[in-house]
Amino acid sequence: MANQVYSRSTLRSGITVQRGQSTSFTVEALVTVAEYDAVGGPAIARDDGYGRMKEPTEAGEYVIVGCWKHVSQSQWAYSKIEWGSPLRKQNGIVEVLVSGLWHPLEQYCQVSESDLVSWYYSNYGKNELPQTWVFNDFGHITCFIAKDLNHDGKWNKNSEKIHHQFFHTTPGDEASSFLRKPIELKESHGCIHVKPHDIDEMIARGYMKQGNMVYIHDYGTRPLGPTIPEPAQLPYSLHFFPGPKKLFVMGHK
Repeated sequence: MANQVYSRSTLRSGITVQRGQSTSFTVEALVTVAEYDAVGGPAIARDDGYGRMKEPTEAGEYVIVGCWKHVSQSQWAYSKIEWGSPLRKQNGIVEVLVSGLWHPLEQYCQVSESDLVSWYYSNYGKNELPQTWVFNDFGHITCFIAKDLNHDGKWNKNSEKIHHQFFHTTPGDEASSFLRKPIELKESHGCIHVKPHDIDEMIARGYMKQGNMVYIHDYGTRPLGPTIPEPAQLPYSLHFFPGPKKLFVMGHK
């Protein structure tokens, strides 16, 4: 990771950081506000077995752009439809409601009704077509980030494009959360996987507010603790450690 990540602006009290075998450091500027489980991509890129690459989560300094439901027109076929879009079967045809109009599902996703029912049964325990689209690969909400290219601590829309890696949940974790089952986050293709309840909490508490900084550390960097949450003041910043699979929220004393 670039040296600036270990500058005074990014090393925080409450998180003692160690890089490899080097000495650990703490800075008394900020304190730990919250800690969450979070999982990124593999340390070394590899094929996922379905023709897509699993890539490392890219270290660097980022800024929160905002949070909204993600729709992707790329290789993620199930993600061409927004999470929660109404579904119905009309005259033998599965339809989805998009922009206020019903359309045949096949216009957006080439998947059979039986496959949808099978997945829904496996994950939710109901042998039926769900009433809403719960198959989007990025879950019910996504929080986007952009590289802070000029290090000014804010998002410059015209010069800092949205990064291709971001915070999101997964359909399987959404199902487990809905059924109140334990969630074991799985490795991503490079994005940062978080639990559905956690991303909602982070949004509600202002941790994912546009303009907050996100520091993604390299895979060899580890927090040594202690990390007891303390009251803190704005602004918040987030630190993701892909090696130990932890996300820390920091605030001012």
